[in-house]
Amino acid sequence: DQQPSWSALQVIDVCGDRRLFDTFLSELPLHPDISVSVACERHQGPEKTRNTPIGSRIARRTRLASSCTETEEWVLTSEERRVVGVALCLGGEDVYYISLNAVASAVPLEERLGLLETVVNGSPWLTSLRIFDFKEQIKVLARCCSIRVDTLCADDPKIADWLLEPEGREKNLQAMSLKYCQSAVTNVTELAGNVKGVGSPALEVSSKVLPRLRASAEAVVTWQIVQAQRSWLQENKLTDIYREVEMPTVVCLARMELTGLRFSREEAEKLRRVLEIQMLALEEQAYKLVGHTFSLTSPADVAKKPSTNKEALTKIKSEHPLPGLILQWRKINSVIT
Repeated sequence: DQQPSWSALQVIDVCGDRRLFDTFLSELPLHPDISVSVACERHQGPEKTRNTPIGSRIARRTRLASSCTETEEWVLTSEERRVVGVALCLGGEDVYYISLNAVASAVPLEERLGLLETVVNGSPWLTSLRIFDFKEQIKVLARCCSIRVDTLCADDPKIADWLLEPEGREKNLQAMSLKYCQSAVTNVTELAGNVKGVGSPALEVSSKVLPRLRASAEAVVTWQIVQAQRSWLQENKLTDIYREVEMPTVVCLARMELTGLRFSREEAEKLRRVLEIQMLALEEQAYKLVGHTFSLTSPADVAKKPSTNKEALTKIKSEHPLPGLILQWRKINSVIT
């Protein structure tokens, strides 16, 4: 295949023309490897008051979505972030941009969101969904656009880089493009602008670079980084653990953060009582070993001069049962407290 020249970055608005949108939708299954970047800008929403009910922002967005007319504006927001579009790269220099900003489009917003949902929700023809900072971007899609990502073919260059260099520092998009791609690709990375930290430039609402350009540049570079990382993962025999363990874990963590974890005070209290009984049993065993009671929380009671930290007790627990009992007791005590 002919390599891109990277002399220009062409962004095609697939929602500007009805026929173009339909053609893009019909030809999408011919491209099994797609990178996605969510274009965001800062949104100044109404200030929360003490009387603002929980969930009112979501309810407001739902009402807007169900009653929107051609003159109204959809508000796809979460806290201070607003999604204005999504950039897709299918390989090469071209970027296909789905605008979610203007209602006066040739394609209704419902269809635009439907196209996006088709891409990110595990279509049978998709083999690689490439997103830089995958977990954060799919959380934005869920919170702002009510699109839940459900895919078994996720790719995140940040996760692959961590597997390849677990002791190395976490890299931003530019550093990763320098490591894995041709130098010419770095020129495209610079179009995304500078980012605070190592997150997605497309999500950086404080950036002075237009959201459309940030997301488009990121989509192109992400596609190229993932493509390059494939051979690195294969050479290091890490492809299976990346595909079958790490990326499914990222998707699972995103769902957990979006849904939250239910906490049962009743079950927690039951567990606390069980642990307290175990602690008392360990204390009784320790008292029998030394012949008198003492405070397991007091280093002075446990030993006069030698250190009683975890490392020291671990070294000598094979010589006498008491150090092992103390370590077990401390572990349970730390859980309760």
